[in-house]
Amino acid sequence: KTMKKTARILNGLAMLSLWLGTTANSILAADLIGINEILREIKAPGPAIIREVSFTTEIPLPGDARIFITYPAGFDAAKASVFSTSGFAGSFSKIVKGQVLILSRSGGRTAPPGEKIVALSGIVNKSTNATYKITLEIQNGVGEILLGPTTSARIRPSIHTAEE
Repeated sequence: KTMKKTARILNGLAMLSLWLGTTANSILAADLIGINEILREIKAPGPAIIREVSFTTEIPLPGDARIFITYPAGFDAAKASVFSTSGFAGSFSKIVKGQVLILSRSGGRTAPPGEKIVALSGIVNKSTNATYKITLEIQNGVGEILLGPTTSARIRPSIHTAEE
């Protein structure tokens, strides 16, 4: 009788643990809001195209956050670099894996919720001028998904001058 009771308790604890794990993961991984990319042409020190990827977070981002930006086929991010940021500080290192640009943040404090902008240079769109979508995901330093993955609305590749 004691064995059956123990088995039922262990089974119940296992089910509770499974449910809590699923609930915790679904609470942690929220959506990013308002993902967009604007192309700007800057004149100095020479003509260049800057891609301003913007998004809004509803949770703080840790100082070791990693931003995964997935571009569609036809984009080349091998020479990408972070031109500037807004909404959070720190330095960024990059890794490119196929169509995914991974920006690893370091040296920054936890950034409060709100709009973030990462301005990137060196990304080339080798495809036609068709509309496209990008997907963003944000992880903490140990690889746990904090936000996303979330796909943007269709982006029209038009270039804005620095005066706009």
